[in-house]
Amino acid sequence: MRENVCTLTDTRYPAYIPAANPVSAYSRNADILPGERDKLLAAIGYLSEIENGWDGRDAIKPTPLSVTRSAEFIKKLWGKIYPDTVSPDGEGGINFKWKTASHSIIITVDSGFLHLSRVNRQKNIDADIFLDNILFDGELIPQSIMEQIPQRDRNTQTK
Repeated sequence: MRENVCTLTDTRYPAYIPAANPVSAYSRNADILPGERDKLLAAIGYLSEIENGWDGRDAIKPTPLSVTRSAEFIKKLWGKIYPDTVSPDGEGGINFKWKTASHSIIITVDSGFLHLSRVNRQKNIDADIFLDNILFDGELIPQSIMEQIPQRDRNTQTK
């Protein structure tokens, strides 16, 4: 399965513009953009409208609960850096991906559960941290997950 992402073509516009067929999601080109949370929520809304088979084969569209929990997840990320990409996982969930100098972190929101995989990019090894089936009720992101999400630079201002 290929990961389909869209890129922001102009930061003045309120939504990310689809760049790939058959489905698009979100790709961040700067650390923090004004209104980025709203753009992420718009991307999640877009993913709620794709159909089964969006990859040209048998990929499953995000479930309504995955869409709802993904929006709640984004709303709970205050003080954290928003993900670099958002994409469907092909199994009914939504993937959020961060890249730092040392790691790639993927969190999948799969209905009422979170799954996290952190890969050390410098050592090029399999996941050095893997958390599976962590309950997420939409109210509180578990500490074990929050600890892995990059922190926002205190000097970065957001709107």
